[in-house]
This record gives sequence, C-alpha cells and structure tokens, in this order.
Amino acid sequence: MPKEKVEVLGEEMRAYHFTSGVNWESIRAKGSLEPYSTPEIPLLGLPTNPYTQSQMQRIEHIIASNPRYWNGNFLVAIPESGLNGWKENELMDRVIMRCRDGITNKVVLLSFSVDVSNGSYIKDHTHFSPKRFIELYGKDLSDFVTLLLDSEGGEIERLLQQFELCSDSVIGLGDYNGSYQAPELWIAQPIPLNRLKLENQFDFWGYFRSKHMNFPLTTGHLHV
Repeated sequence: MPKEKVEVLGEEMRAYHFTSGVNWESIRAKGSLEPYSTPEIPLLGLPTNPYTQSQMQRIEHIIASNPRYWNGNFLVAIPESGLNGWKENELMDRVIMRCRDGITNKVVLLSFSVDVSNGSYIKDHTHFSPKRFIELYGKDLSDFVTLLLDSEGGEIERLLQQFELCSDSVIGLGDYNGSYQAPELWIAQPIPLNRLKLENQFDFWGYFRSKHMNFPLTTGHLHV
C-alpha cells in the first residue's frame, strides 16, 4: 500500500499548531508565533543514555546546514497529512492537554506553511505513542512519570528501546518522504502573524466531553 505523501506546495509544507487561548492573544500582540520549545527528551529523570546523545547529534547536524534561523528553540507542529495518524496512535489527547491555560479554557488551532529547506527536522512519534506501547507490552509505558514511580524489571529497558527508534527517525525536513505514521515537525523559525491562519477555536473541556463524537479540529475534513 503506497504511503501518503505530505502536502507540499513547491518548497513548502502545510503544518498545524495547537495552542491555548492565552498564548493566541500573546501571539497576536507580538505579531508572530515564536519558537519556544527545546528538543524534548521523553526520558526525563532517567540516566543519560546513547539514544539521547544520538538524537541530539542528528538535530545538531540538521541545524548546522542552515543555522541562521535557529535561536536554540523550535516550534512544534504536525504536518496536515499526519493529523489522522496522531489520532490513530492515541497522541492527540496529550496535545490538547498541553493547551489548557486555566483562564480562557480555549484551544486554538493554527495552520501555516513551512519552508522545507530551513533547517527544521521531523521525527516519527509513533514509536513513543500509547498505541505502540499497548501493542507491544499491553500497557502504555510512554506515561514515563508513572513508570518511574512504579517500575518493574525490564520496563525501563523497553522504554529505551522505543526511544531509540524515535531517535533514529530524526531527519531533516527536506529529506522527508511522507512515510511516518505520526510525524512531529520541529521548526527552526518564527512564523509571522500574516502567515498564520486561524483554523478553529474550541472549548478544552468540550473536547474531552465530545471526543467520542468525532469532535472537529477544523471547519473542514480533519477530526480528532
């Protein structure tokens, strides 16, 4: 079965970013969506391991190809072709959970185009998803905080094995062929306000109440 290709317009890819209502107000005030995330290590609290080092070496090599964009942070987004994969791998709830601000209780979905040759990178989050852990081990080991508090023999090693696969999937955006099931895009540039499209705003709690009712991500065909 052929892999779904990413939506590429010339040298650009369409990407989606979830944020909170408070952050959206800040973005409009600043006039841009700024990179604010550092490369996350999902093994927070675990001893340093070669898989972590391997991922960072890959990222540094990609950034070195176009360093003028990078200020040390990234903007995390999902390619349009990957939204359904994030839902199928049971990752979307975690994205929405990070958008709660406790003030507006609004989740904002933005879209924008990304230059595929700007030093950004992409990786496959499938390897570190609840669905994959349940398939392999019968429970979600990606909830690593719980794992560290209540760990049994061998589980941390299983966690490291999956993180190795996730680390090995890191490639430059320009080399991506659309084959990842749950692609996660790390963008090394700010996005000006005039390039942002407001796709949707919805209630944080309403999402979780309605999640089994095909709650819409956008006004179009994309759903979580």
